[in-house]
Amino acid sequence: MKFKRTIYIVILVIAAITLGRLIGSHADGELAWLAYNLAFSFTPGELLDIDILQLTFGISVNINVAQIILLLLALFVDYKTSSKLFPS
Repeated sequence: MKFKRTIYIVILVIAAITLGRLIGSHADGELAWLAYNLAFSFTPGELLDIDILQLTFGISVNINVAQIILLLLALFVDYKTSSKLFPS
């Protein structure tokens, strides 16, 4: 049962992120505040640089207001529905 619940929350989060990006990219006019985004990244220098291989680790996050709202909504939906869908 834990596996099914985990898959359920992963699907909800992926749907929220995708739908939030879509809404944020098409928001204009009075809903332009939904498109406001925050981008931050961490990219350190090269870890390994040899002739045939260059290895660098880093992370980049770009999130908008619509995605944050839909992520919170997805967590709320999971909280309300997972006990009914997956009784223990």
